This record gives sequence, C-alpha cells and structure tokens, in this order.
Amino acid sequence: MIPQPGMNVVETAVVTLDALAASIGPAEGAYVKIDTQGWEERVFAGGEEFLSRHDRWFIKTEFAPQWLESQGSDPVALLRWLLARFAVHESAGRLRWNCRSLSEAISAPLMPSCEQDFVRYVRNLALDDKGWVDLYVLPPVGRRAFDVARPRDRIMQENDG
Repeated sequence: MIPQPGMNVVETAVVTLDALAASIGPAEGAYVKIDTQGWEERVFAGGEEFLSRHDRWFIKTEFAPQWLESQGSDPVALLRWLLARFAVHESAGRLRWNCRSLSEAISAPLMPSCEQDFVRYVRNLALDDKGWVDLYVLPPVGRRAFDVARPRDRIMQENDG
C-alpha cells in the first residue's frame, strides 16, 4: 500500500486471491469481501485465474475513487476492466428485510460505457469528491453456476432436505 500522510506503516505478508482460493473445488461456492483502501485493483489482478475459471463466487467490494487513486489505480480503468469480465452491480447499501432472492437484493448491472459517469456519480456522494459505494461482482450471467432469481425459501428447503 502507498502510505498517505499521517499513516503508520506496518509490514505484513501478502497472499493473492488465487492462492487463497486454490483449494476451493468447482462445486463449492465462495464469498469474498474486498475492502483494501484503494488496493482493490491488485486484489482482483491477484485473483484473475480463480475468477475466470470458477463459476460459483460472489464478491462485495468497496469502490472509492479517491482511495484507488491514492494507491496508483485509475477508477475508470478498473471499472472498465471489471465490466468487460464480470457482472457488476451497485450495492443498495442496505438490504431489505426478508428478500426472497439475490436478484431482489442487487440492482440492475452496470453497463459498459457508463464508467466515467458512474465514477463521477460516486465521487459526488460525499464532500470533496470522497464518495464511495460497495459493488457486487459476480461471474457473467452465461458462466454463472447459480441463479440469482431462485427464491430464498426454495434454497432453504433444498438445504434442509
């Protein structure tokens, strides 16, 4: 991480998402939460093999243009890279109680060519262009091994039976 003024520096070992996910079998699902204060581009790059070969994962990641830039990343370029490979949805921030399916919880996917407008929108969510949102990133629809529209009660019944 590139330290910002006033930050303390603590050195630690680094492991890639590919290495962390190496033991996940094709029939297993994976939930990943990425909140790395602008280092998200590198986390995705370190998981590219897993994310491209596996089809049962769901990622919730922070998207904060000012933090991305502080770490040497271009938020528009990162969003463009994500949209070219995956389904990307803006998080509503808070999920409604008793959602019946994942599709009720996530918004419509972001579409290619919205990158600059979306980054501008996110920046304006807080003073001094410091807005941020969470994004949901999923395998593309044609490669996804799960149905986001499947009712939650049906999933619960299948797990109980």
